[in-house]
Amino acid sequence: LFVEGLTAVKGIPADFEVTRIYMNQALGGEGSPYIIAAGRDSAGKYYYYQVSSLDLDATRLEFPENLKRDPSALEKIDLGYIKGLAGTYFLYKIGDTQSLVLLTFATPDIGPLLIDYSPGYAGLPPSFKDTYKDLRCIGSCIPEEEEGKNNDKVSSDLYVGSSNGIFYFPQGVASKGEQIATVLNEVNDIMVVSSGLSVSVWALCSPGVLYYIPGSVDAVTRTTTFKSPILFAPDVVHIAPMRSKLRKANDIYVLGNNKRLNHYYQDPVTLFWDNRVITVPATPFIVDVTSYTTRIHTQVVGQGPLFSERQLSITCSERNYVTVNGLVYSLD
Repeated sequence: LFVEGLTAVKGIPADFEVTRIYMNQALGGEGSPYIIAAGRDSAGKYYYYQVSSLDLDATRLEFPENLKRDPSALEKIDLGYIKGLAGTYFLYKIGDTQSLVLLTFATPDIGPLLIDYSPGYAGLPPSFKDTYKDLRCIGSCIPEEEEGKNNDKVSSDLYVGSSNGIFYFPQGVASKGEQIATVLNEVNDIMVVSSGLSVSVWALCSPGVLYYIPGSVDAVTRTTTFKSPILFAPDVVHIAPMRSKLRKANDIYVLGNNKRLNHYYQDPVTLFWDNRVITVPATPFIVDVTSYTTRIHTQVVGQGPLFSERQLSITCSERNYVTVNGLVYSLD
């Protein structure tokens, strides 16, 4: 069933070896994917392909000039927007020099632009001189599209995790950067989700400690104010945060070293948290059960499917799953 739902990305040669892949949802269309596939071809040349539309046509693009010489130096990638122009954030380190840049995609009217957020860049706030270094991760918060507003000029907020806390660049403007969550150290992973006027920042710090930083956006000035970090969970390996646009509340799945999967969910009214534990067995199979598949196909020779215009009823004495025309039904 899973294989039947797969769709191939077009335009990537068979000899292209993918070494890193990133997926997100692009601005400008419900469900439009954003995919970066970085790697090398059979001749050993490094470049990446970008997909940002539902037709899944891939476009070949070049790395930033410095990164071309040593693509293995690439540490993190993410999607970003600056004044409506889509681009890719690249965090990489060559020798002792660490760089963070946003390279926008060329349009019929504007060529590719390079926006610099690297440590030591002159356009950063003076207060960053001694603290903005040893960058570990990046997270981009893409704003929601709003009815009646010009969404072609939007810019995404950039969050950068480091050994000295988290740095925040509103609307991707380097000169307006500020340091938040200064009490945190060794921020190795950061994810940001938002809906409406609420922002949720999730920071995974060494040694596997997860912090939650809630933020609120002023409806008039559009500035974001953050609260102090909240210790959310210890002994964490990986996180998958979400924010329900319908419920206006947070959901997050947390995988721990104890092989337990925790689902935390927030009450949209009280904002209190609750959780349930999904224990993963230490076996080769999540559900070790003998199962089989039966396929039923009815057809009159020369006339096509027998039940094309008739109802077909199926019953069973125990739980089964039935797939009809690509939809899966659970029968009790």
